[in-house]
Amino acid sequence: MSDKAVLEYKGERLELDTIVGSENEVGIDITSLRPKTGMITLDPGFANTGSCTSDITFINGEKGILQYRGYPIEELAEHSSFMETAYLVIYGELPGEKELADFHEQIERESRLHYGMKSHFEGFPDNAPPMAVLSAMLNILACYHTDLLTTATEGEAFTLPASRIISKVRAIAAWAYRTSIGRPFMPPRGDLSYAGNFLHMMFSQTFQLYDVPPEVDKALDLFLILHADHEQNCSTSTVRMVGSSHASLFSAVSAGVGALWGPRHGGANAEVIKMLTRIHDEGISPKKFVERAEDPNSPEKLMGFGHRVYKSFDPRATILKGQVDNVLKALGISDPLRTRGDGALGRLFHRTKPVSQRGFLQRHPPAGHRHPHRYVHRAVRHRPHARLDRQLAGNAPAEPAYQPSPAGVHRGNQAGLQARQRPIVPLTGLAGESESGYSPVFATGRSLSLIH
Repeated sequence: MSDKAVLEYKGERLELDTIVGSENEVGIDITSLRPKTGMITLDPGFANTGSCTSDITFINGEKGILQYRGYPIEELAEHSSFMETAYLVIYGELPGEKELADFHEQIERESRLHYGMKSHFEGFPDNAPPMAVLSAMLNILACYHTDLLTTATEGEAFTLPASRIISKVRAIAAWAYRTSIGRPFMPPRGDLSYAGNFLHMMFSQTFQLYDVPPEVDKALDLFLILHADHEQNCSTSTVRMVGSSHASLFSAVSAGVGALWGPRHGGANAEVIKMLTRIHDEGISPKKFVERAEDPNSPEKLMGFGHRVYKSFDPRATILKGQVDNVLKALGISDPLRTRGDGALGRLFHRTKPVSQRGFLQRHPPAGHRHPHRYVHRAVRHRPHARLDRQLAGNAPAEPAYQPSPAGVHRGNQAGLQARQRPIVPLTGLAGESESGYSPVFATGRSLSLIH
């Protein structure tokens, strides 16, 4: 098979290099097209265009595959923690026991917010959209850390602002939520997990600390793992675009939050809750609703059945299903969307990806508001993609099966999966959730990733 692609136009012939990714995706390198022909390509939605190479995430939508750094999401969900997965996504390898402890300590050390930010929270109206608050507060956060407004992609100049953002988004989300309901901010604790500390800041009272149910702690930790990264989607692409101007990490992530806000991206989760609630409140037959959604002349849309990039099933939805009953039982919640007499709505509810959100927070935020915990995972997602010129490793060897340590807790280099030479995994699709769909991406020993 030739490693060249041939373009012919008006008798002129141009040979273009091809690139093969680590998962055998094939791409055509058109960087010489304009210099040699004066022509450009037209690709609305960037559904066919790779914008860069990457070794972070691989998606195969046809087969329902999602991998972080070469590790299947199913294995990470079963054996890993969010802190361990965050380290993997950012640094390219699983941490050892000491590396993980140091990373967690650094994150918790940065969990407090400057008291001067209190007046900014109080300045927002009670019904302020959470994503607007988060985006604004991330920029305000930069004002309190002017020494970190650098463009570094390695070393402490990168890891310190990254860890601060990952840590402080929990406090921003919790403070914004508590301010909106007239409650004082609850300082973080150093003896809880990443997810547990967030839940504490959300629900503890001055004289009554919130006893985080293990089932909820585990479920939220799993939720964050499943959403730690998803290739070059709309918000990640925005972060990279802003970062390419050498803007600070704070401003780049703030811009990514703005992109995430839309109902065709992160905001789709709120649309699911609104859809299910409307079906219940209006007494609509689920069968009838599905028929409306399938009618090309109907404006009705069926939300929440996995990301559009997945053509068979969304692996994250499959994993989350197992946590729904545990969370609702632990919290003593009987949700009418799952228990309605005809059972049909319950089955429809159980199939949607974000069903467990209600149980996580024990609250029903106002219509149009995104759940505060949705703030948190985006902080990890946008960190590694902000490194625009990162040097990638060569092709990785075949990977061993994931085995947990004898104690049941995987510690990276010490047991199970040994530290790998960085696996090169294709970022499949960038460009977000555009009308034209999710752009494909591939890996080349690196991986190509598209912008949508």
